[in-house]
Amino acid sequence: MIVRIISGIGVVVVVVGVLLFSNTIVLNIAVAALSVACVYEALIATKYVESHALMFASLGIAALTPFVMGFSKSTVMLLMFVYVVIMFLLVFKNFETFKLEHIGVVFLISVIIPYFFGNIIFLNHMDHGIYYLYLIFIGSWCSDSIALCAGKLFGRHKLIPKVSPKKTVEGAIGGIVGTMAGYAVTGVVVERCFELQVNFLALLLLAVGVSIIGQVGDLAASTIKRSFQIKDFGNVIPGHGGVFDRFDSVLFIAPFIALFAQFFTIFL
Repeated sequence: MIVRIISGIGVVVVVVGVLLFSNTIVLNIAVAALSVACVYEALIATKYVESHALMFASLGIAALTPFVMGFSKSTVMLLMFVYVVIMFLLVFKNFETFKLEHIGVVFLISVIIPYFFGNIIFLNHMDHGIYYLYLIFIGSWCSDSIALCAGKLFGRHKLIPKVSPKKTVEGAIGGIVGTMAGYAVTGVVVERCFELQVNFLALLLLAVGVSIIGQVGDLAASTIKRSFQIKDFGNVIPGHGGVFDRFDSVLFIAPFIALFAQFFTIFL
């Protein structure tokens, strides 16, 4: 547990350090690195990529997507179109060894992960974007941490035991409450320290959604791991596993906040 806490603090320091340079290319590079790491770990877990060229193409789109998310939607679509063409050219070349269902999984991983993470860049381009970026990670950390503590202290009823045996209904509820508390504190800090008006009703509504979506992301990652019979996606973060293990909830939270922000204004 101590190793997990120390590693977690290290991750927080790195993330905050990157966010301090959110108005520079540092953020794009960091999101690209995050996308590449998660795509690589997920593809290695599936063991579906037997071609080095396909792996290179998949990591390539993972690296490029965060750099084009700030441009038009047509630019993103063009990038994905090029990847699809390259992928099928490789399938044609190695038709006897590739399986269509494997290609579908590879495509899903290689496109969805960088596109979802790319919403971090999209949010950064919005008015008051830096505050939305902090909401992504505060929501993830509050939901994960409080859900874990609540589950250990009060957990009695299993949430989805076939997917994640340790997760409980009580832990899930605790995660929602913890995220609401974390967002409420964040809203107060933003109002008092940065002189912005905060729509607390929208903020707390977002907190509920963020916690639920974040837990869905966690369960989605658990489903992949169970399907391919692995415990973790890697071991680069002691006590947490791989990069994907640590950022699985962020993967789902980022696009959810980006979508929410299109309909509700939080920072005025």
